[in-house]
Amino acid sequence: MRILYIFNSLNFSGAELMYVQASETLKTRGYTLFALITAEDDGNYRQQFEAHGFDIAKIPCKPSISKRIVFYSKLKRLIKDKQIDIVHVQRSDLFFVAACAAKACHAKCVYSVNNTFTSHWYSYAWHFIKRLLARRILNCKFHCGSDTVYQHEASYYHNKGIVSYWWYDEKDYYPATAEERDAARKELSIDNNSFVITTAGSCGYQKHHEDIFEALSIIKNDIPNLLFLHLGTGALENKEREMCENLGLTSNVRFCGNQKDFRKYLIVSDLYVMTSRFEGLSNATIDALACKIPAVLYNVTGLRDYNISGENTELIDEDPLLLANSIKRLYEDHSRRQQLAESGYNLVTHKYGSKYCIDNLINTFYK
Repeated sequence: MRILYIFNSLNFSGAELMYVQASETLKTRGYTLFALITAEDDGNYRQQFEAHGFDIAKIPCKPSISKRIVFYSKLKRLIKDKQIDIVHVQRSDLFFVAACAAKACHAKCVYSVNNTFTSHWYSYAWHFIKRLLARRILNCKFHCGSDTVYQHEASYYHNKGIVSYWWYDEKDYYPATAEERDAARKELSIDNNSFVITTAGSCGYQKHHEDIFEALSIIKNDIPNLLFLHLGTGALENKEREMCENLGLTSNVRFCGNQKDFRKYLIVSDLYVMTSRFEGLSNATIDALACKIPAVLYNVTGLRDYNISGENTELIDEDPLLLANSIKRLYEDHSRRQQLAESGYNLVTHKYGSKYCIDNLINTFYK
């Protein structure tokens, strides 16, 4: 069986990391892997895809009707030339075109719904109809990587998806010993008596980092040696740096950029926070919980998933004052942090382990 994955660009982020991790299992089971880049920019993760046996193609596609027609024609040719059996779409605005091309070439189509997408009032009907036609006429299957994405698709678009959870790599993310944690802190020049908070995500509207900075400004005098590690880059990074300076947080915040050794930054942490306005499913949060780092999360789609089956994280409303109070309370309550760390770890190891989730993806969508 030959699978073509359709991406925007190939970047060091959630879906790309998971498919690279799954590649060995897929190849062992007889699947041949292809990846299609549809952006002008290849992204920063193309070499890793090639190193893991993906055959890379590129057909840039911009959002216009004429460009979509050209893309459809080129995609059909690619599917036929490479004798593709399964087209698995990751780019949301191309799933319908890809489903049409797959149907015309007698290939299966899967679309991974990676977030809780909404529509403008004037375009809702079109997005609803696309899903209906793709599912009923084009036989496209909708893959939902989290419970809340599934619930959103069902309630908002009346679209019947199938849940198959995203996963994390147990070889890369696991709890640290005290000695390993101390060594990592020394390597990163972090005092052992520092209270370290970490988040990971691009500097953009969705991640809502300004709430973290406001919360830190409220509690910085109450928590000695408070340190915030900010992993990620993006369009709003300069504004975030300026905000930290204006709030007097320069000595409390480190902008660490994108880091391949994410676990090193997690295991030095006392607390993980995420203040996104919405998520599909936060892979970085799964990684943090897998390292037994207690987490404070905003109560939004894709983050509340971690508390669906119990209290595995501290879930709060979207408010910087509530965030500040929650951080301060957990700083003072070590036993509560331990409780959250244990329950969060138990959740991800049982629900998001790679072997089970990759097997489920294969059995549900690729057979």
